[in-house]
Amino acid sequence: MGIRDELLTEITEEKEDKKEKARQNTLRYNRELYAKTGRKRNQPRDIRSTQSRKLRNRYKDQLIKRLGGKCHDCKQSFPQHRNVYDFHHIDSTTKEGMVNFNQSWNKIVVEGDKCVLLCANCHRKVHTHDTQTP
Repeated sequence: MGIRDELLTEITEEKEDKKEKARQNTLRYNRELYAKTGRKRNQPRDIRSTQSRKLRNRYKDQLIKRLGGKCHDCKQSFPQHRNVYDFHHIDSTTKEGMVNFNQSWNKIVVEGDKCVLLCANCHRKVHTHDTQTP
């Protein structure tokens, strides 16, 4: 083997050593984390997503209550079914985006105040131009 081949082999071995060290460090970190907390590495992420979902649902419930708690057109109320409701922008020119429950409460209120609360059926009717919402 020539000098070039020896250098390439040496570089390749060094890269493999670095990868193995990184893998060992990750395994050690995971073992230590599990020993300290009794949880695996991905479990805190699951807990955070559950907490985020609960917060989004609470924000949606609060905005539904703020907008009257019933459909603006048919006046029906669905107290146990938050997913029945849609937020329809009254004036699309003032729309800055969808009502996004991953934002702060203040931003949700600003965008929500530009909307009326509609049930899914009435919202579809409005967008197919069967009825007009003031």
